[in-house]
Amino acid sequence: MYRLRPALNVKEKIKIYSGFEEVINELSYYHSNNHNRSVAIEVHPSLPIHVFAEQVKKAFPQSLITMTDSLYQSPEFIHSKLYPFLTDDEVFGRFSPYNFVDFLCSEKITSYYKKIAKHDNLHFLIGVGASKIIDYDSLVYIDTTRWEIQNIYKNGLSNWQGFKDSHFNEKLKRAYYFEWPASTDLKNDILFDLDFYIDLSDRDDPSMVSGNDFKYVMKQFTIQPFRLVPFFEQGVWGGKWLQEKFNVEKDKINLAWCFDGVPEENSVLITCNEKEIEIPAQNLVLLYPNEILGEKVFGRYGKDFPIRFNFLDTIEGQNLSLQVHPTLDYAYRRFGAKYTQDESYYVVEAKDGAKVYLGLKDGVKVSEFVTACEEAQQTGEFNDEKFVHSLAVKKHDHLLIPGGTIHSSGKGNVVLEISSTPNRFTFKLWDWGRVDLDGKPRPISIHHGKHVINDTFKESYVNKEFYNNINVLKEEEGHKEEITGLHELESIGTKRLTFTKAIKQSTENSVNMLNLVEGKQIQVKIDHSEVEIFDVYYGETFIIPEKVKDYTLIPVANEQEVKVMKAYIR
Repeated sequence: MYRLRPALNVKEKIKIYSGFEEVINELSYYHSNNHNRSVAIEVHPSLPIHVFAEQVKKAFPQSLITMTDSLYQSPEFIHSKLYPFLTDDEVFGRFSPYNFVDFLCSEKITSYYKKIAKHDNLHFLIGVGASKIIDYDSLVYIDTTRWEIQNIYKNGLSNWQGFKDSHFNEKLKRAYYFEWPASTDLKNDILFDLDFYIDLSDRDDPSMVSGNDFKYVMKQFTIQPFRLVPFFEQGVWGGKWLQEKFNVEKDKINLAWCFDGVPEENSVLITCNEKEIEIPAQNLVLLYPNEILGEKVFGRYGKDFPIRFNFLDTIEGQNLSLQVHPTLDYAYRRFGAKYTQDESYYVVEAKDGAKVYLGLKDGVKVSEFVTACEEAQQTGEFNDEKFVHSLAVKKHDHLLIPGGTIHSSGKGNVVLEISSTPNRFTFKLWDWGRVDLDGKPRPISIHHGKHVINDTFKESYVNKEFYNNINVLKEEEGHKEEITGLHELESIGTKRLTFTKAIKQSTENSVNMLNLVEGKQIQVKIDHSEVEIFDVYYGETFIIPEKVKDYTLIPVANEQEVKVMKAYIR
């Protein structure tokens, strides 16, 4: 019973305003009764808000309404400043140091200030950067998830201040290296000061809560388990298991990914009185980092959520690309990243003959492998059996993949990918000579990958260190606890919990991310708390905030053995 729209149901009295009529009426009532003079409506970049702006104009016909887009330098100028960070690389850039206000036009700003000084009535400034441009009497934020922004790009809309028709990958690269970090910095400054928060995930049906209700609801997530709203994506190598097991999106040709444990991209859903509002999960960390992450993790990672879970499905599909993730040193020096994408594969399903590619074969030189990959781009042929080590895998195997390890999940697998959060730094080395769903070859990044392949990570070392390197930590009747990784080079720790009775767990001074990898259902009880018992079904990822400290996992069916994978920062 995998749930596609898990929600926190708030029983206390909060008000969710739904639809343009309710939202605009409440804004009108609020600003009329509070005698506000200036209103900043801050907007997530790339979010189309022309319909919303028109509604504001109708509701406040005597007001001065200005869009922030009119106050910036030209899109061409902005692009020229960003270009050194975006580069000509098809996939990779470097994190930009700019914020949106760095691109304001001083002459336009001066003219705008003169204009509002002469205007006696209420004035609105709507758009990206509004909260930084005026001294506002009230502040509204219009938000959406990164997943929705990616859908916007796929539907043809451009980046913030975009000026040319760009390929989706180009839009995504600019968002990843400039717009998303800049918007996160801006959010971090203002989320506690909001008078209203608006969810515009559906451009035709906004939802809104007051700033006080927004903070109250988000605070509730810090004291209890919660799930994120999952999303699924098809891919050239995708399979059929996710569609069948979770009864989802069967109209798609396949599903390659299930993202249900990536707070930077997933959302949380709040319901109250049969209304709902959807909020990017990363806002939780911006508002309450110590409570969600824990002091230790916050001190090391800042307001970044450092763990991600997602499924990769190749059953009735194809191999993933042969790939490698960068070392921390390379990720920092080349891209300005704070940490790299160390990861692991936990096998939740495997057909006969399924395998995972992991490391080079003994005796193979990295230079020989790189040359063969480069030649394969011209010839379309690559002898993987000569160069790459592979392992036959079965259900519940765990394979560790620190940065610098050549790897690929082969066809016939479903793996739970447990990794650190960066999701952009995958260097494809060989893609089996195929084209993507759009008919074009996927980008190959040998020019990056060749610099980070670890020559130590070969067959003998991999078999000893990376494959089922499992140690029993505790074993008693009805309860077995095993440390399954990750590798000493990786900051994430993982445990496999096998039990037929209620077991107590600690957050271990870190946020915990868990997944029920075997069994139909468990319940989570927060010790010494009146928080309601939390249900978890097979395949569902859930998060335990560090503030919870202690919790109990309970199998629903007596004597039914269940398995849970637990990840935390060591």
